[in-house]
Amino acid sequence: MSGIERTPQGQQQTDQEQPRASPGPIVSAALHPLESSISTYAQAAQLRLLAARERKAARRGMVLNEGLILARAQDHLERTGRLPTASCKAILSRYRDWDWIEVNNAGIYRLHGLPKGRTVARILESCAQLTEEKIRAAALDYRSRHGRLPTELSREPFPSGVLRDTWRNIHYAAQVGARGLTPGGSLSAILAPLRRITEEEILGAAARFRNERGRLPSGRLLEKVPELRNLSWRAIDGLARRGSCGLTPGRSLRTTLAPIRPNGLRRSLLGRIKKTPLDETGIVRAALEHLHTYGKVPTKSSREPLAGLPGESWSAIDEAGRKGHRGLVKGRTVTEIVSPVREEHRRRTLLTEEKILGDAREFFQEHRSLPKKCSAAPVPGSPFDSWKRIDTAGSFGLRGLERDRTLSKIQAPLRTELANARKRA
Repeated sequence: MSGIERTPQGQQQTDQEQPRASPGPIVSAALHPLESSISTYAQAAQLRLLAARERKAARRGMVLNEGLILARAQDHLERTGRLPTASCKAILSRYRDWDWIEVNNAGIYRLHGLPKGRTVARILESCAQLTEEKIRAAALDYRSRHGRLPTELSREPFPSGVLRDTWRNIHYAAQVGARGLTPGGSLSAILAPLRRITEEEILGAAARFRNERGRLPSGRLLEKVPELRNLSWRAIDGLARRGSCGLTPGRSLRTTLAPIRPNGLRRSLLGRIKKTPLDETGIVRAALEHLHTYGKVPTKSSREPLAGLPGESWSAIDEAGRKGHRGLVKGRTVTEIVSPVREEHRRRTLLTEEKILGDAREFFQEHRSLPKKCSAAPVPGSPFDSWKRIDTAGSFGLRGLERDRTLSKIQAPLRTELANARKRA
Protein backbone atom coordinates (compact mmCIF):
# COMPACT_ATOMS: atom_id res chain seq x y z
CA MET A 1 0.00 0.00 0.00
CA SER A 2 2.92 2.26 0.45
CA GLY A 3 4.17 2.15 -3.19
CA ILE A 4 0.86 1.84 -5.11
CA GLU A 5 -2.38 3.72 -4.60
CA ARG A 6 -5.71 2.79 -6.09
CA THR A 7 -7.73 5.52 -7.64
CA PRO A 8 -11.51 5.71 -7.33
CA GLN A 9 -11.75 4.48 -10.95
CA GLY A 10 -9.78 1.40 -10.09
CA GLN A 11 -6.53 2.47 -11.78
CA GLN A 12 -3.14 1.98 -10.19
CA GLN A 13 -0.48 4.72 -10.17
CA THR A 14 3.01 4.60 -8.83
CA ASP A 15 4.52 7.33 -6.70
CA GLN A 16 6.58 8.49 -9.70
CA GLU A 17 3.51 8.64 -12.00
CA GLN A 18 1.29 10.68 -9.66
CA PRO A 19 -0.17 13.88 -11.32
CA ARG A 20 1.15 17.32 -10.36
CA ALA A 21 -0.64 19.07 -7.54
CA SER A 22 -3.22 21.65 -8.79
CA PRO A 23 -2.78 25.30 -7.75
CA GLY A 24 -4.60 26.46 -4.71
CA PRO A 25 -7.65 28.74 -4.80
CA ILE A 26 -5.61 31.93 -4.23
CA VAL A 27 -3.29 31.23 -7.17
CA SER A 28 -6.23 30.32 -9.39
CA ALA A 29 -7.98 33.57 -8.52
CA ALA A 30 -4.81 35.51 -9.47
CA LEU A 31 -4.37 33.67 -12.79
CA HIS A 32 -8.00 33.92 -13.94
CA PRO A 33 -7.99 37.67 -14.89
CA LEU A 34 -4.72 37.21 -16.78
CA GLU A 35 -6.08 34.30 -18.79
CA SER A 36 -9.30 36.18 -19.50
CA SER A 37 -7.41 39.33 -20.59
CA ILE A 38 -5.19 37.30 -22.92
CA SER A 39 -8.22 35.71 -24.47
CA THR A 40 -9.91 39.11 -24.73
CA TYR A 41 -6.92 40.67 -26.49
CA ALA A 42 -6.66 37.74 -28.84
CA GLN A 43 -10.35 37.92 -29.63
CA ALA A 44 -10.13 41.69 -30.19
CA ALA A 45 -7.17 41.28 -32.54
CA GLN A 46 -9.01 38.55 -34.41
CA LEU A 47 -12.12 40.74 -34.67
CA ARG A 48 -10.05 43.64 -35.97
CA LEU A 49 -8.46 41.40 -38.56
CA LEU A 50 -11.85 40.12 -39.68
CA ALA A 51 -13.24 43.69 -39.77
CA ALA A 52 -10.28 44.88 -41.85
CA ARG A 53 -10.81 42.01 -44.30
CA GLU A 54 -14.51 42.74 -44.54
CA ARG A 55 -13.88 46.45 -45.09
CA LYS A 56 -11.23 45.67 -47.70
CA ALA A 57 -13.70 43.41 -49.51
CA ALA A 58 -16.37 46.12 -49.27
CA ARG A 59 -13.99 48.74 -50.69
CA ARG A 60 -13.07 46.52 -53.63
CA GLY A 61 -14.21 48.23 -56.78
CA MET A 62 -15.11 51.53 -55.04
CA VAL A 63 -13.91 54.81 -56.56
CA LEU A 64 -12.90 57.75 -54.33
CA ASN A 65 -13.80 61.30 -55.23
CA GLU A 66 -11.79 64.26 -53.93
CA GLY A 67 -14.94 66.33 -53.58
CA LEU A 68 -16.47 63.70 -51.28
CA ILE A 69 -13.22 63.52 -49.30
CA LEU A 70 -13.27 67.31 -48.82
CA ALA A 71 -16.90 67.15 -47.66
CA ARG A 72 -16.03 64.44 -45.11
CA ALA A 73 -13.06 66.53 -43.95
CA GLN A 74 -15.38 69.47 -43.31
CA ASP A 75 -17.63 67.21 -41.23
CA HIS A 76 -14.60 66.08 -39.25
CA LEU A 77 -13.58 69.73 -38.73
CA GLU A 78 -17.04 70.65 -37.41
CA ARG A 79 -17.01 67.72 -34.98
CA THR A 80 -13.43 67.91 -33.68
CA GLY A 81 -12.32 71.47 -34.45
CA ARG A 82 -9.38 70.43 -36.65
CA LEU A 83 -8.78 68.88 -40.04
CA PRO A 84 -7.87 65.19 -40.28
CA THR A 85 -4.33 64.05 -41.01
CA ALA A 86 -2.77 61.00 -42.66
CA SER A 87 -2.36 59.34 -39.24
CA CYS A 88 -5.96 59.92 -38.15
CA LYS A 89 -7.70 56.61 -37.35
CA ALA A 90 -11.19 58.11 -37.33
CA ILE A 91 -13.77 56.62 -39.67
CA LEU A 92 -15.09 58.88 -42.42
CA SER A 93 -18.63 60.02 -41.74
CA ARG A 94 -21.14 58.29 -44.07
CA TYR A 95 -18.30 56.01 -45.28
CA ARG A 96 -17.93 53.39 -42.55
CA ASP A 97 -15.58 51.24 -44.66
CA TRP A 98 -12.87 53.93 -44.81
CA ASP A 99 -10.58 55.67 -42.36
CA TRP A 100 -8.15 58.46 -43.14
CA ILE A 101 -5.10 56.19 -43.05
CA GLU A 102 -6.63 54.05 -45.82
CA VAL A 103 -7.57 57.14 -47.86
CA ASN A 104 -3.99 58.38 -47.58
CA ASN A 105 -2.62 54.98 -48.70
CA ALA A 106 -4.99 55.01 -51.69
CA GLY A 107 -3.54 58.35 -52.73
CA ILE A 108 0.04 57.15 -52.27
CA TYR A 109 -0.35 53.96 -54.32
CA ARG A 110 -2.87 55.29 -56.91
CA LEU A 111 -5.76 53.13 -55.78
CA HIS A 112 -9.55 53.51 -56.01
CA GLY A 113 -9.38 56.13 -58.71
CA LEU A 114 -7.08 58.61 -56.94
CA PRO A 115 -4.08 59.96 -58.90
CA LYS A 116 -0.66 59.07 -57.54
CA GLY A 117 0.59 61.45 -54.92
CA ARG A 118 -2.85 62.78 -53.93
CA THR A 119 -2.38 62.20 -50.25
CA VAL A 120 -4.71 63.49 -47.54
CA ALA A 121 -2.44 66.52 -47.04
CA ARG A 122 -2.54 67.37 -50.77
CA ILE A 123 -6.30 66.87 -51.02
CA LEU A 124 -7.02 69.00 -47.94
CA GLU A 125 -4.55 71.71 -48.93
CA SER A 126 -7.41 73.89 -50.16
CA CYS A 127 -9.04 73.70 -46.71
CA ALA A 128 -5.88 75.15 -45.17
CA GLN A 129 -5.86 78.16 -47.52
CA LEU A 130 -5.74 81.51 -45.74
CA THR A 131 -6.77 85.06 -46.48
CA GLU A 132 -5.58 88.24 -44.83
CA GLU A 133 -9.13 88.93 -43.61
CA LYS A 134 -9.25 85.55 -41.85
CA ILE A 135 -5.87 86.20 -40.21
CA ARG A 136 -6.95 89.66 -39.03
CA ALA A 137 -10.20 88.25 -37.61
CA ALA A 138 -8.22 85.67 -35.61
CA ALA A 139 -5.80 88.41 -34.46
CA LEU A 140 -8.70 90.58 -33.25
CA ASP A 141 -10.05 87.63 -31.25
CA TYR A 142 -6.55 87.14 -29.81
CA ARG A 143 -6.33 90.83 -28.83
CA SER A 144 -9.76 90.73 -27.16
CA ARG A 145 -8.49 87.93 -24.90
CA HIS A 146 -4.89 89.04 -24.30
CA GLY A 147 -4.99 92.82 -24.82
CA ARG A 148 -2.35 92.78 -27.58
CA LEU A 149 -1.93 91.56 -31.13
CA PRO A 150 -0.15 88.25 -31.75
CA THR A 151 3.36 87.92 -33.17
CA GLU A 152 5.21 85.02 -34.79
CA LEU A 153 6.50 84.14 -31.29
CA SER A 154 3.00 83.74 -29.79
CA ARG A 155 2.57 80.23 -28.42
CA GLU A 156 -1.19 80.03 -28.70
CA PRO A 157 -2.18 77.91 -31.78
CA PHE A 158 -3.68 79.62 -34.79
CA PRO A 159 -7.39 78.68 -35.17
CA SER A 160 -7.19 77.49 -38.79
CA GLY A 161 -8.43 73.95 -38.21
CA VAL A 162 -5.03 72.49 -39.10
CA LEU A 163 -3.51 70.39 -36.34
CA ARG A 164 -0.64 72.17 -34.52
CA ASP A 165 -0.94 75.28 -36.69
CA THR A 166 0.90 78.26 -35.13
CA TRP A 167 1.34 81.97 -35.74
CA ARG A 168 4.92 81.22 -36.81
CA ASN A 169 3.50 79.03 -39.62
CA ILE A 170 1.34 81.96 -40.75
CA HIS A 171 4.39 84.25 -40.74
CA TYR A 172 6.37 81.73 -42.82
CA ALA A 173 3.46 81.22 -45.25
CA ALA A 174 3.27 84.99 -45.78
CA GLN A 175 7.01 85.17 -46.46
CA VAL A 176 7.12 82.35 -49.06
CA GLY A 177 3.62 82.87 -50.46
CA ALA A 178 2.13 79.55 -49.31
CA ARG A 179 -1.49 78.77 -48.41
CA GLY A 180 -2.90 81.37 -50.77
CA LEU A 181 -0.96 84.35 -49.37
CA THR A 182 1.08 86.82 -51.42
CA PRO A 183 4.84 86.11 -51.19
CA GLY A 184 7.19 88.64 -49.63
CA GLY A 185 4.90 89.58 -46.76
CA SER A 186 4.93 88.92 -43.03
CA LEU A 187 2.54 88.53 -40.13
CA SER A 188 3.37 92.06 -38.97
CA ALA A 189 2.53 93.50 -42.41
CA ILE A 190 -0.79 91.62 -42.50
CA LEU A 191 -1.75 92.95 -39.06
CA ALA A 192 -0.57 96.52 -39.82
CA PRO A 193 -4.14 97.82 -40.53
CA LEU A 194 -5.15 96.72 -37.03
CA ARG A 195 -2.42 98.93 -35.59
CA ARG A 196 -3.46 102.05 -37.46
CA ILE A 197 -4.54 105.07 -35.44
CA THR A 198 -6.24 108.05 -37.05
CA GLU A 199 -6.07 111.65 -35.90
CA GLU A 200 -9.87 111.59 -35.47
CA GLU A 201 -9.54 108.80 -32.89
CA ILE A 202 -6.83 110.74 -31.04
CA LEU A 203 -8.95 113.91 -31.04
CA GLY A 204 -11.99 111.98 -29.76
CA ALA A 205 -10.02 110.42 -26.91
CA ALA A 206 -8.46 113.81 -26.03
CA ALA A 207 -11.90 115.47 -26.02
CA ARG A 208 -13.18 112.84 -23.57
CA PHE A 209 -10.05 113.40 -21.45
CA ARG A 210 -10.74 117.17 -21.40
CA ASN A 211 -14.38 116.65 -20.41
CA GLU A 212 -13.26 114.55 -17.43
CA ARG A 213 -10.16 116.52 -16.32
CA GLY A 214 -10.76 120.00 -17.64
CA ARG A 215 -7.52 120.04 -19.64
CA LEU A 216 -5.97 118.34 -22.65
CA PRO A 217 -3.44 115.51 -22.23
CA SER A 218 0.25 116.17 -22.67
CA GLY A 219 2.90 114.12 -24.43
CA ARG A 220 4.55 113.25 -21.11
CA LEU A 221 1.50 111.60 -19.57
CA LEU A 222 1.95 107.87 -18.93
CA GLU A 223 -1.75 107.22 -18.42
CA LYS A 224 -3.04 104.56 -20.82
CA VAL A 225 -5.94 105.20 -23.19
CA PRO A 226 -8.31 102.21 -23.67
CA GLU A 227 -9.77 103.68 -26.89
CA LEU A 228 -6.31 103.79 -28.52
CA ARG A 229 -5.20 100.17 -28.09
CA ASN A 230 -4.40 100.81 -24.41
CA LEU A 231 -1.40 102.97 -25.37
CA SER A 232 -0.23 105.83 -23.16
CA TRP A 233 -0.31 109.46 -24.27
CA ARG A 234 3.48 109.43 -24.21
CA ALA A 235 3.54 106.45 -26.59
CA ILE A 236 1.03 108.15 -28.89
CA ASP A 237 3.25 111.25 -28.95
CA GLY A 238 6.19 109.08 -30.00
CA LEU A 239 4.14 107.36 -32.72
CA ALA A 240 3.04 110.74 -34.07
CA ARG A 241 6.62 112.06 -34.19
CA ARG A 242 7.88 108.95 -36.01
CA GLY A 243 4.86 108.67 -38.28
CA SER A 244 4.02 105.12 -37.17
CA CYS A 245 0.61 103.42 -37.22
CA GLY A 246 -0.55 105.48 -40.20
CA LEU A 247 0.10 108.91 -38.64
CA THR A 248 1.82 111.76 -40.49
CA PRO A 249 5.51 111.89 -39.48
CA GLY A 250 6.83 114.92 -37.64
CA ARG A 251 3.55 115.77 -35.91
CA SER A 252 3.67 115.62 -32.13
CA LEU A 253 0.67 115.09 -29.88
CA ARG A 254 0.48 118.83 -29.21
CA THR A 255 0.30 119.55 -32.95
CA THR A 256 -2.32 116.86 -33.45
CA LEU A 257 -4.53 118.31 -30.69
CA ALA A 258 -4.31 121.87 -32.08
CA PRO A 259 -7.87 121.82 -33.59
CA ILE A 260 -9.48 121.35 -30.17
CA ARG A 261 -7.35 123.88 -28.32
CA PRO A 262 -9.04 127.13 -27.20
CA ASN A 263 -7.66 129.16 -30.12
CA GLY A 264 -8.56 126.41 -32.61
CA LEU A 265 -5.44 127.13 -34.74
CA ARG A 266 -2.58 124.89 -35.84
CA ARG A 267 0.86 126.23 -35.11
CA SER A 268 2.38 124.01 -37.74
CA LEU A 269 0.27 125.68 -40.43
CA LEU A 270 0.02 129.29 -39.27
CA GLY A 271 3.48 129.62 -37.81
CA ARG A 272 4.14 131.30 -34.51
CA ILE A 273 1.01 132.88 -33.03
CA LYS A 274 1.47 136.27 -31.42
CA LYS A 275 0.01 136.15 -27.93
CA THR A 276 -1.57 139.04 -26.09
CA PRO A 277 0.86 141.24 -24.14
CA LEU A 278 1.10 140.97 -20.36
CA ASP A 279 1.49 143.55 -17.62
CA GLU A 280 2.62 143.04 -14.06
CA THR A 281 -0.52 144.66 -12.62
CA GLY A 282 -2.75 142.00 -14.13
CA ILE A 283 -0.38 139.25 -13.01
CA VAL A 284 -0.37 140.58 -9.42
CA ARG A 285 -4.16 140.80 -9.49
CA ALA A 286 -4.34 137.18 -10.66
CA ALA A 287 -1.88 136.16 -7.92
CA LEU A 288 -4.06 137.86 -5.25
CA GLU A 289 -7.11 136.01 -6.57
CA HIS A 290 -5.09 132.80 -6.53
CA LEU A 291 -4.12 133.43 -2.90
CA HIS A 292 -7.71 134.13 -1.93
CA THR A 293 -8.99 131.01 -3.72
CA TYR A 294 -6.31 128.42 -2.95
CA GLY A 295 -4.69 129.86 0.15
CA LYS A 296 -1.16 130.01 -1.28
CA VAL A 297 0.98 132.27 -3.43
CA PRO A 298 1.41 130.92 -6.98
CA THR A 299 4.75 129.78 -8.38
CA LYS A 300 5.89 128.82 -11.88
CA SER A 301 4.94 125.18 -11.19
CA SER A 302 1.35 125.98 -10.11
CA ARG A 303 -1.18 124.14 -12.28
CA GLU A 304 -4.30 126.07 -11.24
CA PRO A 305 -5.94 128.32 -13.87
CA LEU A 306 -5.35 132.08 -13.73
CA ALA A 307 -8.29 134.30 -12.81
CA GLY A 308 -8.77 137.03 -15.42
CA LEU A 309 -6.15 135.53 -17.79
CA PRO A 310 -7.84 132.69 -19.68
CA GLY A 311 -5.62 130.30 -21.57
CA GLU A 312 -2.53 131.34 -19.62
CA SER A 313 -0.37 129.36 -17.21
CA TRP A 314 2.10 130.40 -14.55
CA SER A 315 4.89 128.50 -16.31
CA ALA A 316 4.24 130.42 -19.56
CA ILE A 317 4.29 133.76 -17.69
CA ASP A 318 7.54 132.76 -15.99
CA GLU A 319 9.13 131.91 -19.36
CA ALA A 320 7.93 135.17 -20.91
CA GLY A 321 9.38 137.11 -17.98
CA ARG A 322 12.74 135.35 -18.20
CA LYS A 323 13.07 136.11 -21.93
CA GLY A 324 11.47 139.54 -21.83
CA HIS A 325 8.63 138.67 -24.18
CA ARG A 326 5.02 139.90 -24.35
CA GLY A 327 5.76 143.29 -22.83
CA LEU A 328 7.52 142.08 -19.67
CA VAL A 329 10.93 143.25 -18.52
CA LYS A 330 13.61 140.63 -19.14
CA GLY A 331 14.52 138.71 -15.99
CA ARG A 332 11.22 139.43 -14.19
CA THR A 333 10.17 135.90 -13.26
CA VAL A 334 6.93 134.94 -11.54
CA THR A 335 8.72 134.86 -8.19
CA GLU A 336 9.82 138.49 -8.56
CA ILE A 337 6.53 139.71 -10.00
CA VAL A 338 4.37 138.26 -7.20
CA SER A 339 6.84 139.16 -4.43
CA PRO A 340 4.53 141.96 -3.11
CA VAL A 341 1.76 139.40 -2.76
CA ARG A 342 4.11 137.09 -0.88
CA GLU A 343 5.21 139.86 1.49
CA GLU A 344 1.61 140.82 2.18
CA HIS A 345 0.74 137.19 2.76
CA ARG A 346 3.61 136.81 5.22
CA ARG A 347 2.63 139.96 7.07
CA ARG A 348 -0.94 138.81 7.40
CA THR A 349 -0.02 135.29 8.41
CA LEU A 350 2.34 136.09 11.28
CA LEU A 351 1.69 133.78 14.22
CA THR A 352 1.69 134.29 17.94
CA GLU A 353 1.44 131.71 20.67
CA GLU A 354 -1.69 133.43 22.05
CA LYS A 355 -3.44 133.08 18.68
CA ILE A 356 -2.41 129.42 18.38
CA LEU A 357 -3.72 128.69 21.91
CA GLY A 358 -7.02 130.39 21.05
CA ASP A 359 -7.38 128.31 17.91
CA ALA A 360 -6.50 125.18 19.90
CA ARG A 361 -9.26 125.96 22.43
CA GLU A 362 -11.80 126.27 19.63
CA PHE A 363 -10.52 123.00 18.19
CA PHE A 364 -10.92 121.29 21.59
CA GLN A 365 -14.50 122.53 21.99
CA GLU A 366 -15.38 121.07 18.59
CA HIS A 367 -13.42 117.80 18.64
CA ARG A 368 -12.96 117.20 22.42
CA SER A 369 -9.23 116.74 21.94
CA LEU A 370 -6.23 118.98 21.39
CA PRO A 371 -4.83 119.22 17.84
CA LYS A 372 -1.68 117.45 16.76
CA LYS A 373 0.65 118.24 13.90
CA CYS A 374 -0.87 115.35 11.95
CA SER A 375 -4.47 116.52 12.50
CA ALA A 376 -6.29 116.86 9.19
CA ALA A 377 -9.01 119.19 10.49
CA PRO A 378 -8.48 122.86 9.52
CA VAL A 379 -7.28 125.53 11.91
CA PRO A 380 -10.41 127.43 13.13
CA GLY A 381 -8.90 130.88 12.69
CA SER A 382 -6.97 130.13 9.47
CA PRO A 383 -8.93 127.97 7.00
CA PHE A 384 -6.02 127.86 4.51
CA ASP A 385 -3.47 126.96 7.17
CA SER A 386 -2.77 123.59 8.77
CA TRP A 387 -1.49 122.36 12.11
CA LYS A 388 1.51 120.79 10.43
CA ARG A 389 2.55 124.14 8.95
CA ILE A 390 2.20 125.78 12.37
CA ASP A 391 4.35 123.02 13.91
CA THR A 392 6.98 123.48 11.17
CA ALA A 393 7.00 127.28 11.64
CA GLY A 394 7.58 126.84 15.37
CA SER A 395 10.32 124.25 14.84
CA PHE A 396 12.36 126.52 12.52
CA GLY A 397 11.40 129.89 14.05
CA LEU A 398 9.32 131.15 11.12
CA ARG A 399 6.30 133.46 10.86
CA GLY A 400 7.13 135.36 14.07
CA LEU A 401 7.57 132.33 16.35
CA GLU A 402 10.64 131.49 18.38
CA ARG A 403 12.80 128.61 17.23
CA ASP A 404 12.09 125.14 18.64
CA ARG A 405 8.59 126.14 19.79
CA THR A 406 6.68 123.20 18.35
CA LEU A 407 2.92 122.83 18.52
CA SER A 408 3.20 120.42 21.44
CA LYS A 409 5.33 122.86 23.48
CA ILE A 410 3.03 125.80 22.73
CA GLN A 411 0.00 123.80 23.92
CA ALA A 412 1.69 122.68 27.17
CA PRO A 413 -0.06 125.34 29.36
CA LEU A 414 -3.42 124.50 27.79
CA ARG A 415 -2.82 120.80 28.39
CA THR A 416 -2.07 121.48 32.10
CA GLU A 417 -5.17 123.67 32.39
CA LEU A 418 -7.41 120.96 30.95
CA ALA A 419 -5.87 118.31 33.21
CA ASN A 420 -6.57 120.44 36.32
CA ALA A 421 -10.13 121.01 35.16
CA ARG A 422 -10.69 117.26 34.89
CA LYS A 423 -9.33 116.72 38.43
CA ARG A 424 -11.65 119.36 39.87
CA ALA A 425 -14.58 117.81 38.03
